[in-house]
Amino acid sequence: DYRENLLIKAFNKVGTPQDIRDKWLRIDSAFKHAIVNTGGVEECHGRWKTEEIIYEPMPDYLKKKSLKPQQNS
Repeated sequence: DYRENLLIKAFNKVGTPQDIRDKWLRIDSAFKHAIVNTGGVEECHGRWKTEEIIYEPMPDYLKKKSLKPQQNS
């Protein structure tokens, strides 16, 4: 969600048309499972055996937000 919000802010800043925003966010969402690591570094793997793993732990302030129950609207 954090990453998606950054994309939306970028779209707003440059005035991206709504149809392109929607298309880009749908495509981006399809790759979310491959981008977002909900576990630890032990779950990460590179494309090649020699590729370095770049792991950035989730900041505590985002962990707290992700633990909040989702409200249905």
